[in-house]
Amino acid sequence: MLQPVLIELEALYDDGALQQALGLTASALASARRAGTLRYIRKGKRTLYKGNWILSWLEAEAEPRQVTDTPRNKAVGREVGHEG
Repeated sequence: MLQPVLIELEALYDDGALQQALGLTASALASARRAGTLRYIRKGKRTLYKGNWILSWLEAEAEPRQVTDTPRNKAVGREVGHEG
């Protein structure tokens, strides 16, 4: 089970740290880089990610919440004012 992870906005993370912290594979990170959805920089042979880039990528990949037609506080199938 994945434990909660705190990603510091201004910190730099390399592939290994990001894979371990988020439980991602190297191919998942490479795919996101190729797609242009995950920003990165290369320093020598290392690939680095800034914390706020990681968070932006994760938030952009999040699925939107589905909105229901029924308000949460309204009982379905009950009419107000009828007894019986």
